[in-house]
This record gives sequence, structure tokens and C-alpha cells, in this order.
Amino acid sequence: MQLNGSELRIKKVSMSDLIGWLPVLFCLANLYRMTGHSAAPYVLTAVAAAVPGLYKGLVYKWKMSKPAVLILGVFFITGYINYLFIGNLLLTDVALEVLFIGIALTMLLYPSTFIQGAACFYATAAFFLFAYATGRNTLLILESSRNYISVLLILSVFFYYSAIENANRRMGMIDLIPAAICFFLSIWAYGRGGILSCALLLALAGICWLLNYSDGDDRKKAVVMILVVVALAALLLTNLSLVDRFMNLGKWSQKGASGSDRFFIWGSYLSKAAESFVYMLFGAPLEQIPVIAGFGGNTHNSFIQLHAFNGLITFVLFFVYAAKAFFSETRNKYYLHAILLVVIMLRGMTDKFIFGQYGMPVMIYLVLHPYYERRYLNEGEVRHA
Repeated sequence: MQLNGSELRIKKVSMSDLIGWLPVLFCLANLYRMTGHSAAPYVLTAVAAAVPGLYKGLVYKWKMSKPAVLILGVFFITGYINYLFIGNLLLTDVALEVLFIGIALTMLLYPSTFIQGAACFYATAAFFLFAYATGRNTLLILESSRNYISVLLILSVFFYYSAIENANRRMGMIDLIPAAICFFLSIWAYGRGGILSCALLLALAGICWLLNYSDGDDRKKAVVMILVVVALAALLLTNLSLVDRFMNLGKWSQKGASGSDRFFIWGSYLSKAAESFVYMLFGAPLEQIPVIAGFGGNTHNSFIQLHAFNGLITFVLFFVYAAKAFFSETRNKYYLHAILLVVIMLRGMTDKFIFGQYGMPVMIYLVLHPYYERRYLNEGEVRHA
């Protein structure tokens, strides 16, 4: 096509690009659902995002790596056993786990572009920044709990940072802005687990950029920025009374961590699981634990929830492959993927959002990514040289 003597080139949008938007839409539909609106877009986008991954991954079995077959097969089998004999998972929950597995496969086989990742994060961040600017009460923003504000931000920043490395794009100083926004909004959201996780995200992303991506004059400017970030994080963690006065985070100095109600919840679950070898192997019945039943089966810990839903075998298998993924990512210079894995796991220790929940596709993706990255990167390519 010619225009004023110059050629106007229009990039053809491929089917793979379109499919790559589906997990992003699922993430945004989940935000819509959690603000008290209809769950219909959430269900529709979950199905739409899962179908390409399930079709390409299961119908064309050669697209599935052996670790993926093992992990996903064990997830499904142990979840179904729990449904039959323990009762923590309902049949609808088993169906959701299958959908989440499908979404993870879609993300692995149709990795999102940087535009898609940036759109997902900034759409999510814009919602919460608008709520902050208009003085909204954090208790009224999400239907479940304000603690999940940081969860949704961290899951959306996953799309941003993973897309950078998937496209072999050089990380710039501007790419620290998403981590900074997460940290700022996590303080506003009040939750201690969110603040710690987002502080770690900002610190690690900053150090990662400083050591591996910046050069020359940028490093001199970055040193000051990193020192300021570390100083603020140290202030947050060590001078809690000062934080209380300026940020109204009274829970920090009043309860800290050891006084948290979550410890009682976790202890109650572990005590129940220890009563029986069957419970230890397949998961303890949540409805028989009053404090957890009172929260609708929410153990306030994604990894305890994993044991409750899928039992000990899946629990151990996940941590084995998570450790392998972390060392593989760092060895192959996928630093942002390794950071995301650590941050999401840290955040998952105080709230339920990973296994059997909307964050499960992201977690499975990060664990299985090392086995799929060569599908869309040349094996001989030198990364971030």
C-alpha cells in the first residue's frame, strides 16, 4: 500500500497473537468479578483461554513436555481423588482446575507479547490508582478482601515482566515503574503480606536491572534509586512505629507476624492432617475444622490449600519442580521469571489464590516455563548480551 510516495506497512495480526490476548482478558475479567460484578465474563474468558492450550497440548501430544504431563496429570488425578474421598474439592472445582491447566498451557504455547503484558498490568493498575485518587475505601473495592489488591497487581505484573524476557527484550529503567506502582498500592491496601511481597518485587527488579541490564551513566543514576528503595524497605521492616504514624499500619506493631490469626488457622489444619495417614496423604477435610469452615474453606495459605485440595504427593512434586524452575531460570538468565516465581510464592504463603484458584495458571506457567522456552527462542541465542 502506497501513501505519499512512501510505503505504509501494516503488521498482519496472526491467530497466535489473538490467542495470546485470551489469558490477559481472563486476568482482567477476574478483576471485574472480584469487584462484585458478574462472574459471566470470568467463566467465558476462562473457557476461551483454556481451549487452545488443552487442544494443542492434549490433542497434539507432542506439544506436551514430559514434566508437564507428569505435573498436570498428578494435579488432575489427586484432585479427583480428593473430590471422591475427602470432599474439599467439588466437581465444579475439579473442572476449574482443568480450565486453569488449559490456560497455563495456552500461556506456554502462545506466549503473550509485550503489548499484551503491558496492557494487562496498566489496566489493572489504572483501576486501583483511580480508586486511590478518588479516596475509595479499600474495604469496599473488592468483594472478598482488600488483601487481594496486591495479589491482583502481582499477577498482572507477571504478564508485563514475563513478556519482556519471552520476547528477548532489553529491560529498561522505565520497566521498574510497574514494580514501584505495586509497592505503592500495596501500602495503600494495608495488607502486610502484600507489602512484603511488593517490596521484594521492587528491590529484586531494581537490583536485577542494575546488575544485568543497565550500562554506563544509567548505572550511576540507578545506584541512588536502588539505595533509596532499600532504605525505604529497611525503614518499613525495622521502624514499624514510624510506619504506623505515617501510614496507619497499626497491625504491624500490634501483631507483627507471630500474633497473626493465620498462625492459628494453619496450626488447626496441620493438627487435623496429623490425625490420619489418609488425611496426610490426600488432604484433611476442611469442613471438619471450625475456624477454616467459618472462612468458607479458606486456609489463608495457598500451599496449605494445595495440600488440602491435592494431597502430599502433588505438594512435594510442586516444590521439587519449583526449585528446579528457579535454578534453571537463573542459570539461563531468565531473571525476571525467577523473581516472579519467588514473589508469587511468598505472597501465596498468606492468602489463597494459587491452587484451584485464578492464580493457578500463572504458577503452573512459571514452574513449567523452562521446559517450553526453547519453543519460542533459538537455542543458540545469547540472551541480554
